[in-house]
Amino acid sequence: MAASQVQEGGLAASQVGANISALLEAYLTDEPLESLFHGCVKQVLVSERSPRPELLPTLQFLFSAAAQETMPAHVEQYVKFVAIQNNHQRVVRLLELLATLVASGIIKARLVCETILRCVDPSKEATWQEALKVVRRIVGGVDYKGCRDLIRCILDHFERQPRAIPEHKLPALLKGKDLLAYILDRNAALLPAYFAHDEIKRHFPPDKNRSVHWILQEEIDKLESSMRTTADLVSGIVHPYLRPVLGVSNISLSAWKLDPVKHCCALKGLLPYRDSLLKPQEDLLLHVMAQPNCRDAVHSVLGMNRQQLQPSAMVEDALVRLGMVAMEITEGASEEDERVFEVWSHFASQLVFSYFLQLVSITAVLNKLQGKLSHCSHRKGRGWLMWALLHFVTSTVQQKQQGSVQTQGSVQKELVPILNLFALLYADKEPLPVPDTSRPLCVQESSMASVWAVYASKAEADGVELPRPTPHVLSEQLKWIYQQEDNPPRASAIPGDYSVPLLLNIYSNNPEISSQLLNILLQALVGSPPDSTPLPLPLPALNTLAMHAKIRLMEKVKLHLVKVAESAKQPQGMETPPISHALLETYSRLLVWLGTRNFQTQLIPVVFKSQAWGLLHVLLEVICYRVHLQLQFSYRFQLLQQLHTVAGVSIIPNQLFITAESAALRLIQALNSPEFLNQLAKQFSVDPKPLLSTESEELNRVFVLVLAKTLHISNMDTVAWLEPFMKVVLTSAPHFWPDSTLAFFPPALRQLCSTPSLTDSKGILLKKVEDEVKKFRGKTSEGEVVQMFAEAESAAVCLCVMWRLLMDGSSVHLAFIKVAQRSQPKKLAAYMRKMVDYIIFTLPPDPTSQLNITILRLRDLVWKYKLFPVERLVLYMVLHGYEGRDAQNCLLLLQCLLVSSQELRQQTSSLVKEVPADYWSQPEWNQKHAAYLSQFPESFQPEVPGIGSPSKPPAMPMYFGNLSLRFLPVSYTAAPCIAPSAPLPPPLRCWTWCYS
Repeated sequence: MAASQVQEGGLAASQVGANISALLEAYLTDEPLESLFHGCVKQVLVSERSPRPELLPTLQFLFSAAAQETMPAHVEQYVKFVAIQNNHQRVVRLLELLATLVASGIIKARLVCETILRCVDPSKEATWQEALKVVRRIVGGVDYKGCRDLIRCILDHFERQPRAIPEHKLPALLKGKDLLAYILDRNAALLPAYFAHDEIKRHFPPDKNRSVHWILQEEIDKLESSMRTTADLVSGIVHPYLRPVLGVSNISLSAWKLDPVKHCCALKGLLPYRDSLLKPQEDLLLHVMAQPNCRDAVHSVLGMNRQQLQPSAMVEDALVRLGMVAMEITEGASEEDERVFEVWSHFASQLVFSYFLQLVSITAVLNKLQGKLSHCSHRKGRGWLMWALLHFVTSTVQQKQQGSVQTQGSVQKELVPILNLFALLYADKEPLPVPDTSRPLCVQESSMASVWAVYASKAEADGVELPRPTPHVLSEQLKWIYQQEDNPPRASAIPGDYSVPLLLNIYSNNPEISSQLLNILLQALVGSPPDSTPLPLPLPALNTLAMHAKIRLMEKVKLHLVKVAESAKQPQGMETPPISHALLETYSRLLVWLGTRNFQTQLIPVVFKSQAWGLLHVLLEVICYRVHLQLQFSYRFQLLQQLHTVAGVSIIPNQLFITAESAALRLIQALNSPEFLNQLAKQFSVDPKPLLSTESEELNRVFVLVLAKTLHISNMDTVAWLEPFMKVVLTSAPHFWPDSTLAFFPPALRQLCSTPSLTDSKGILLKKVEDEVKKFRGKTSEGEVVQMFAEAESAAVCLCVMWRLLMDGSSVHLAFIKVAQRSQPKKLAAYMRKMVDYIIFTLPPDPTSQLNITILRLRDLVWKYKLFPVERLVLYMVLHGYEGRDAQNCLLLLQCLLVSSQELRQQTSSLVKEVPADYWSQPEWNQKHAAYLSQFPESFQPEVPGIGSPSKPPAMPMYFGNLSLRFLPVSYTAAPCIAPSAPLPPPLRCWTWCYS
């Protein structure tokens, strides 16, 4: 039946499927001898030859007329017909016809290839070889998605093959290997190598017990080796060996983010990455968890969602390794070695926080730790280990007491792993001796007895029994503990007696007993009797307290300070009751350990609302000199907002205003970290204005300098929020930047800061001062002068007028001192900025002739009349945007002022000589600091020598700060400005050394 006969007969396309087998049978005839001796002949490969010409047009017409949705069925029927043929010549002819139809575009190559690999039986070697030949010829017309499917089919076929292959099957399998090699050949460009490797890895995942057949291994290895360089480039071959340093590293922790499921390096795609990248990064997690303040870093590295946390075996293993490292360090260290406390304190905090964050199962951690310790002989650190577990026990008991009553089964479940660990470590036959409470180690030596006492108290309160009787080893220590409970020591014995911390660890969850113990500690810190000199709670005593006991003590101190603030609700809030330095020093140490959230959200707002300025001043000193470097970024931003609020209040004393600005300056300078940009972006999305001062352009300038430095270090030219944020900066406290400074800014920030804000020009200021000087000369009495400067326009330049009169040879008029005394602190700061501008603008081009008299007058204003602190003067001079000759004169004047200031030199030298570098940890700090202030008294209110200040308020207590320490952040800003022009003055060298 020829093609014309099909058309004349009206054969429909739907009849192709029903007649295709009959059509092929009609046109195919066997060779007579081949049919006769079919079972005896040996099939050999024949040379290529063209199919019969009368059959090809008919097939072309039939497949062209078939609908697309029925085409797969027709092709499948055709291939199945070929697969059942036993005549080799028929197979060859039919496959040639099929290849011709693909070449003519009637049938898609992908459909034919997939159908052949699916329908042809590989057990018929000759047919399979011929089929693979055809696939090899037409696979170039298959798209890349189809090639992925073909790879999958080939891999499935070879996976079913045995490892030991008979010789007669080897040629057919080699054809399959050649086909796969052609598809994977990167020069053939049938599909991206990434997709091919991805498909292979999906077929043979590393976690499944499946491997590639040895015949295909060579081709797959070639593909992987060709991609290895690219994989190394996109992953970094040294990435598993890099370690972040929290709080110091300039690279975001996202670079170390791990896969949340496999805990290997977070890699995109299934490239042939190195095995070191594909393994769980246990050493990385251990390194992160071994550093302080790592809670947020652990979440970031693990890539875990805080709302969907679950125990992680990798975190449990890291905790066990931390514990074993601590045991090893303790085994080879002496009792006085500070490393022992550091590693165990860190292990205890990690154990507690990991449990509360639901990252670990405490039972699993203890069981794994027991397994590790059973294979080693480390026993010297057993008391420290139980002390760490005491942190966990006391912290979790409080949480569980707030819920339902615990059953005996839950108590047993918690206590049994600890008792198993106890049985392993405490194999003593005699009872442990009663600890010597004069030694700090008494708390660690009795830690297991403390743990038992905590659970015994809990079981008694819940009405259940402990799973085991009291161990004989703990009998003597438990007896002593129960005796101490009835006879606690007095407050006077606190400095040398550690029984109160020991008992507080045990009974911190018992309201009655813990309240009594906390009152003893508070009484020792406040002072009893009142005329005694209390000492801060020694660091060894604080170190022995468990975490929950520290929290209770910090809460007790906070409540005491709140009562002090509420008792100070008097006019102007100046008569604050006396506050013990020992109490504040102890409180600051607790803030460093436990964080400042309650300090910022509960204590400072209450003190500010009560207008207890004296207490607020010492709390700001705590921020300045004790905790400013330990604050998290989110807390720093919140505290910075509170400091701007305090400095913006009109009724606060000048001393409090100076301390608030000094604290804000320290906080801003400590923001130098890549995390600063992330937190700033979050804050900007809410409201950026509270981060900026509306009064002090110096603080805003330092903020911009820190921002520029962070952008440069982080290699970030710009961010989306930078432009709107800088608009807010330049409008909060208008200022402009000189070109000499902008040259060092990142390009994007340089462009945003290049437009100057509205400022008084040089000519306007000089003319205004001359007019006011003329008005002043027309006044005849002091009252008229004071009334003249009561007006806002005249008051703005009152200090400029005073300076003009000083330079003309006059003395300081008493009226100017009274104007300064009556001015609000923020207005007095604005007057000072105007005066600094006027001084610089009036210096001649060659200021050497006028330099000595200028320095002398400035020293008189600072040290004689106490008009403003010297650190404020230096900060204003350094950060004002002078250009050209004015900038040179300003730096020259600043250097001469620092060099010639004998008072500044004496105070700085005395502080460096008498006070050690780690002054915050010295128990005698208060005595030394009080002696220093008595030798160099400070005044924050303008006064006239010999007359004083009749309206001078009482000075606020200064427990931590002084002039030299306030100069530290100023010197950090001033040193880069002076250093390029000349060697640093001696006072500035001392400050720079201290600050470093």
